Parts: sequence; structure tokens; C-alpha cells
Amino acid sequence: MEQALAVDPRPDRAGLGELDEALHVAGPLLAEAAGQALAPDDRCSPGPTACVEGARQYRESMPADPSRTPRGRALPAPGWLRLRASGADYVVIVAWLAILTAAGFAIRPLLPPQSGALSPKAADAVAFAFSVLPVWIYLSVTEGGRRQATWGKQWTRLRVIVADGGEPGPGRTVIRNAVKLLPWELAHLAVARLILGVDQPATIVVTYTLSVLIPVVSIVMMARDPLRRALHDRVAGTRVPAPGWSASDPKNPPAR
Repeated sequence: MEQALAVDPRPDRAGLGELDEALHVAGPLLAEAAGQALAPDDRCSPGPTACVEGARQYRESMPADPSRTPRGRALPAPGWLRLRASGADYVVIVAWLAILTAAGFAIRPLLPPQSGALSPKAADAVAFAFSVLPVWIYLSVTEGGRRQATWGKQWTRLRVIVADGGEPGPGRTVIRNAVKLLPWELAHLAVARLILGVDQPATIVVTYTLSVLIPVVSIVMMARDPLRRALHDRVAGTRVPAPGWSASDPKNPPAR
């Protein structure tokens, strides 16, 4: 009789394993559902295995939060590394402007003499078409392509992603770089108008002030934001994760 009532002190390792898995899956769910009462049911009554399955079904029924998915758990790239990538891209931009300048001097003797100078709007259009527009295309195409990165970002192992870690696509990168290049275009307009003397001084001052203020605001936003998103990132819904981050790696630490 005593042998029949004796309890084996050794733990059931299989049962403990199932229970541990159940707690591992159900724990985060209970934390996310804090303050919400779940109706009692019998999905855990057959045993820990059924509880695990029930917890998984409950998790799948909840709306997805992009920031909590493995693809969205990306630590932000440090600001100094992003500045390094931008510096490398400026090398590409300066090289293009140097080629453009050399080509202009080479072609100028072959052009017919002009009867008069270009109008301010025509000069702005020409400058935009040969300087800002090519750079805009370069940044947007490379960041919206397969590598999701410009040459400078590839060199520093950075890339552009969206909130859930997916590819930004050309639409977002066009908007992103339009905001990024806006100060450059405003500065060009202000300086050109100052040289030509075709605008009111107040207009020139406001335009040039905006060209300086927008980058300052963008840098402050990036420094204060936990995800290090600059103004162009917030407008386009993008961000730049730390080097080595992979959307397919579930071990990526969550962003803080």
C-alpha cells in the first residue's frame, strides 16, 4: 500500500519541457494583454501542448505591430556612421559636379553666341536639371533598389528600411531624398537671386535662412529620436538600421 502511494520525486522532464514552452509563448502575450480579461475556456485543459497551440492561435488573431516583429527589431545606426556615409556620397556628388564643370568649359566654345543672358527662371531650371536632379535620381534609385543603399551606405554597411524592416521602394526614397535635397535647392535659389539682384532682400534672406534651418532641425530630430530618424526619414516613413542587421534574423535585439 505504501509503495502504491509513494510519489516519485524525480520531475517529469517531458512535462516540464512542454510547460516551459507554454510559459515562453504565453508570457509575452499576457504582458501585451495587460488589463484585458480573457474569457475562460478549455484550450489548456488537455495539457501544456494544447495551451501552447491556444496561445499561438491567440497571438495570430491579434493585430500585428511592425515594431515588435523580428523584421522591425533593428537598432538604429549611430549618427557618426551616417555622417560618414553622407561624406562618401558627397565625394560622388562633387565628382559629378567636377565632370559637369569640365564638360561645360569644353562645350562652351562650340556653342553659338547668345543674344542675351538667360532669365532667372531658365537659369534655375538649367542648374536644377544638371545638378540637383541627377543627384536626386542617384540617391533615390540606389536606396530604392535591391541593395537599399547609396554607394556611401554600401561602404559603411548601412541601408534604408521602413518601419517593419521591409524595402522602402522607389516611392519612399524619392520623397526621402526630395526632403534631404530641399536645403541645397533653397540655398542655390537664394545665392542665384542675390547675384542677379532679381528678388527682394527679404525673400532672399528667408530662403537662405530656411536652407540653413532645415538641416539643423533635421539633425536635432535625429539626435533626440530613439530610432535616429532625421526629418527626411520621418516624412518618408523610413529609417537606417545599424550595420550587419538582417531582416531574416530573429535574434536582432529590439530597438530602444
